Amino acid sequence: MTLAARSLGYLIGDLFFFLFLIMFIPLRYSVKRTAGMCMVTVLLVRVLDILRLQTFHNAAVPAFFLICLQIILVQATAFLMSSSRNSKVLFTSLSASSYIMAGNILGTVAYCIGRELFPAFLTAYLVHAVLLWFLVRYVRRPYLNLLKKDIRSFHKLCAIPVLFYLTLFLLCFYHTPLVENMQNIPVALLLLITMFVSYVIVFRSVEMEYQRSELQADNRMLESYEAGLLLQYQAVESTEQELKILRHDLRHYIASISVLLEEKNYEEIKTILNNLQGGIESKTLKRFCSNTIINSILWSMTAKAGESGVCLVSSVSVPEEVKVDVLRLAAVLANLLENAIQSAAQLQEEEERKVSLLMRCSNKALILEVRNRYSGTVEFDENSGLPVSQGGKGHGIGLQSVKTFVENHGASFDCDAADGYFTARLLLRL
Repeated sequence: MTLAARSLGYLIGDLFFFLFLIMFIPLRYSVKRTAGMCMVTVLLVRVLDILRLQTFHNAAVPAFFLICLQIILVQATAFLMSSSRNSKVLFTSLSASSYIMAGNILGTVAYCIGRELFPAFLTAYLVHAVLLWFLVRYVRRPYLNLLKKDIRSFHKLCAIPVLFYLTLFLLCFYHTPLVENMQNIPVALLLLITMFVSYVIVFRSVEMEYQRSELQADNRMLESYEAGLLLQYQAVESTEQELKILRHDLRHYIASISVLLEEKNYEEIKTILNNLQGGIESKTLKRFCSNTIINSILWSMTAKAGESGVCLVSSVSVPEEVKVDVLRLAAVLANLLENAIQSAAQLQEEEERKVSLLMRCSNKALILEVRNRYSGTVEFDENSGLPVSQGGKGHGIGLQSVKTFVENHGASFDCDAADGYFTARLLLRL
């Protein structure tokens, strides 16, 4: 295969590589501007490839250096065109490199069979196009949703496309091309099948892991809800018992008041009535808001704060009917309060162990703010903007649940740490 033919084959792969990136990463710039950046990179990569194939074909070290330069240039372009720059973008761009391997290898196999360039290029083009259509049709939407989630294992997953790409490149293209070593064709085809199967298994595993973390967050919220209902039930039972005692003693108060009326001892009557009024008010069951689920969560969190030596001050107004999934909202509230209580409980001074909650919900908007003092330092993740959990593996799930709620409902969420206070705010337009 001539140099021009090989360069044309690589060019087709490059074009589909950047088409894949445009479809599978969130873009920082417009599609037109992004396409221009991609074309510039394609031209630079082709120049480097021609230089490698024509000038340094038999020089291993310079050729390897040029290959590394091509890889860096392509990956840098992926980061430049993406609105986020993290391990998810790196994984996507590395996977794009593995994706075009299928068309390149099958195009080469077609050339090995017929020794004709047009069928080889047509095969490569069709494989690229069909695979991209399939991925866009069935994978793109769930994959983009997956990129929005706070999954921190993508940097480990990068090893998968790297290993497959290196293996296939060394087997089929580096030093001895596949057209000159056709006995490697079955191995290359088996590696391609293994690669696609591995991707399916990995993504199913990642999705299941994320669902598991979501279930953990939901279970924690339901536990808080159950604890709040139990506390309310116990409070109702206690109040009923105290009211029974009060009703039993009421006839004695009436008899005493009758005697005092005959004696015209009005001051003593006033004292008895004030005591009665105070007793009745103390038996009133506390209700934070009209919404039953939010009210139960606040009962549970108030009790948890008391057990931790933290004072929880709440100002809440949430109606019984709200225009949002109240169970998800309750999970957000429980997670933010639990984190604030844990942080405040670590303070040495008792008077500083306070958590304040402001929550307002109307027909137009929902406002939620949780504020607490903290000790030490708070580090924020540069990608998610959330504080980094210091609890190690298994911790930080609560804030991931908050981020998911924000993304699913189009809410605004921010948190900051300043002057010894940590504040988390959420605003949702209904």
